[in-house]
Amino acid sequence: NDDLCESISNRNGQIVVISDLPIEWMYLDEYPLSFTHDVCRIPEFNQNSIVNNYIQNQRFCYSIPDGLISRTLVIHCASKDDNEMQKMFRFIDCYKDELKFNIAHCSTIVEIKEAIDLYNPDFLIFDSHGGFDETTLSSYLIVDFENNIRLTGDEVVEYGISAPLDFLSACTTMPNYGYVRFISDAFMEAGAFSVTATYLPLSIAEAGKLIIRVLSKLKYLQGKVIHSNWLEFISHVLRTSLIHEIVLKEVKSEVTLNSKQVHELSEILAQSMLFEKRKECLETLNDFVRKYS
Repeated sequence: NDDLCESISNRNGQIVVISDLPIEWMYLDEYPLSFTHDVCRIPEFNQNSIVNNYIQNQRFCYSIPDGLISRTLVIHCASKDDNEMQKMFRFIDCYKDELKFNIAHCSTIVEIKEAIDLYNPDFLIFDSHGGFDETTLSSYLIVDFENNIRLTGDEVVEYGISAPLDFLSACTTMPNYGYVRFISDAFMEAGAFSVTATYLPLSIAEAGKLIIRVLSKLKYLQGKVIHSNWLEFISHVLRTSLIHEIVLKEVKSEVTLNSKQVHELSEILAQSMLFEKRKECLETLNDFVRKYS
């Protein structure tokens, strides 16, 4: 939008953006809007809860272990006749032996609790549908739509369903339009140090591919220290996933990139982590797309 570009260009001050989209890839004249930092959203707790959360993080220090992928649990929840979700579950499960993560297919809340107790994960991924209740102003996960089984925040706390790191791949788990009881908050109350949630509805296919990228990156990071913290890792995967999908739509290959192209693109995306290299990365990315389109 030209008016927005002009307004940002003319103002003299810091810019803070709350968005699911990579707005930093917009150009102002010849320069891209590159964020210097990714900052997580502050949980919408009351004041006492924020203080309690601060105290928890002071008393209980958590360091992400090397080999986190082996302590990762993906919980699939959907009705048996939900063909689109079941198809995506099978797609994700194909990577289990290669990447060495754990999987549980659950149809009840008790089965979810049993899976948590069995695997005791450090990183918990919920792959399901999500929704919100207009009566209680709360979000929830759908365990089995046909049998009307939902995982609510109260049940998350009651059953202790959580892990140090949680990732909710489900629609509208943390909507930003008046709902006051987010299920993400319940995972924090149950002991999580970080919860990645969603503002908006998700595409089943895009969400599934994102899960695979998260898991693949964790496998790659074994024995390496690249990201300074969990937020930087998640932000990088989200940002580069969007770029990756754009590239796939533009290059000539109809199915996937070949090994040479994957290596080139990976180098570009890795460099994009550095703020001072963002402009150079954009130019290199443009050259990459032109070369293979």
